[in-house]
Amino acid sequence: MRTVLSSLLGILLLTITTVSCTDGDFSENSFEADFCVVKGQGSWMFLLTDGGSLLYPTESLDTSISPGDRFVVTYVSLSKSEYSSDQQGYTVRVVNLQPVLVKDVNLSTDDVPVAANDLVWVVNSPFFGGGYLNFEFKYMYSDLSIKHGIYLMQDSIRNRSIYLRFTHEANGDAAISTASALASFPLSSISGMADADSLVIQSRGGSQSSPRTITYSIALADTLQ
Repeated sequence: MRTVLSSLLGILLLTITTVSCTDGDFSENSFEADFCVVKGQGSWMFLLTDGGSLLYPTESLDTSISPGDRFVVTYVSLSKSEYSSDQQGYTVRVVNLQPVLVKDVNLSTDDVPVAANDLVWVVNSPFFGGGYLNFEFKYMYSDLSIKHGIYLMQDSIRNRSIYLRFTHEANGDAAISTASALASFPLSSISGMADADSLVIQSRGGSQSSPRTITYSIALADTLQ
């Protein structure tokens, strides 16, 4: 997960350089990034990172944000929080919140668009964190008004391995520009975890002229780390 967060932080820093120059004298090394879930309610909302830290923003979160929402938060840690005696509670200045799509895993028998076979490029490898299987990925689009679909399909369990497909439905959108996005699937929505040793995940990548199936194998023992 460290590699994934490093790549995300590199991208995010490009978009927040102006903010850091105007809102405070912070160096690049002062920025941190973590996957997190929003906790609390009303004007009293804070962030629980996948690593177990509690982050208390110096300013209230946007009113459009709700408890249970998932983000990658980029922030500057200011001090140990006065709201928590736990050493993992910090007061932070939130610089950016990048939304993370959260969806349950679908069984292959579920009603999912049969055309969900458009190219999608997984960055690095899927990874565990916060009780989720997380993906950083890229896809092609043209029209921002066209809604794309992302699915994780569970096909079968063979030889103590659970087989999954990470799929993309472009909904007829043209492949012109590249977008980056994040998705998290609750481990609780994957059937047969107690009887399996690994996940085998396939996605359709490659190029438009020469698509190919890309396979990732992840040991379930990694969920304990």
